[in-house]
Amino acid sequence: MTIRLRCGGKKCFKTITRKPKKAGKIDIAKLLKKSQRKRPDGSTMTLDLTEPTAIGKRGIFSFHKNNPTILKKQCLAVRTSKRVKCP
Repeated sequence: MTIRLRCGGKKCFKTITRKPKKAGKIDIAKLLKKSQRKRPDGSTMTLDLTEPTAIGKRGIFSFHKNNPTILKKQCLAVRTSKRVKCP
C-alpha cells in the first residue's frame, strides 16, 4: 500500500509518500510536522491510498474558517491516479 498526502493552497508542504510496513490503522497527523497540521482558510489536502492490484481511494479535505472540514471521497483506477466511478 502507498500513502500519498498532497496540499493545495497557501503555505503548502511538499508531497509526502509513505509505504507502511504493517497493515492496520494509520495516523495521518504523525506524517505531518506540527507546523503543517494547521491549515489556512481555503486550503485543501488530498490523501491517496493505492495498492498495485486494487482500486485506490482518495479523500479531499477542504478547510474553511467558519465551516467544518469537508471531505470528498473518490476512487482511483488500478495502478494509476486517475479518478474512476466507485463500484
